[in-house]
Amino acid sequence: MITVSSGDLSVTIDLQNGGRLSSVLWKDLEFAVEKKPTTLHWGWYAMAPWAGRIRNGLLQTPSGPFQLSQELMPPHAIHGLLFDAHIEVGYHESDRALVTNELPAPFDGGRVEQSVALSQDSMVWTVRYINGENVMPAWLGFHPWYKRRLSRGSEVEIFNPASYVLEQDETGIPTGKLIKVFAQPWDHTFGGLSSDPYMIWPGAAKMTCISSQPWWTFYTGNPDGVCVEPLNAPPNAVELGLAPLLQPGESIEVSYQMDFEVHVANS
Repeated sequence: MITVSSGDLSVTIDLQNGGRLSSVLWKDLEFAVEKKPTTLHWGWYAMAPWAGRIRNGLLQTPSGPFQLSQELMPPHAIHGLLFDAHIEVGYHESDRALVTNELPAPFDGGRVEQSVALSQDSMVWTVRYINGENVMPAWLGFHPWYKRRLSRGSEVEIFNPASYVLEQDETGIPTGKLIKVFAQPWDHTFGGLSSDPYMIWPGAAKMTCISSQPWWTFYTGNPDGVCVEPLNAPPNAVELGLAPLLQPGESIEVSYQMDFEVHVANS
């Protein structure tokens, strides 16, 4: 574990679990869902070198199809390769850190860098993928599990300013069709945001979620936590024709800024 801090904000990076953020503490409020027996449902983790589901775990590449593991969410592959990746520390300073890992086949020679930089009431989380020796599709995102209830205040409220949502099939794979936004519960990817989404824990905190990425997955189907996830391409992006195709040595990068402030009930 390594920890960075600035003012009232501190973040712990778990080097034994793919570099996920196992604790995000601000003004004595813990925002990250604590460790669970299930890999997918705790902490804040980056999704790389793909984000979301890939249908039947079959990644189509210029060199041909590659079968990815379907273990975490059969029959699909999900959320990338960082869960149990070997992590090395690139740098660790008082208020910022960077960790890296090398990727296995079919992303041979590829590398992921995750960095966290803190200021008094704000954090910037960045993920960069540097492609390896093969021409490969890759897309990135973030998967923070925010606690539904903090140690004070009321249950979280999510403000989603999206204009449309990607329709999904019965297994959770986007069809590519854009439909009208509907009420929660959500496990869907949205687009056309008119402003920054935010969350309020009434009487405790407000968090504004800032990213330039065009797609956002919102998840509200778990009793312990909710997710607000910026992505540079949606789940199953190759099949939808929306996945960046990277040449050897080419890179992509996404960032996610979260601003914290006190929320007073009824304000």
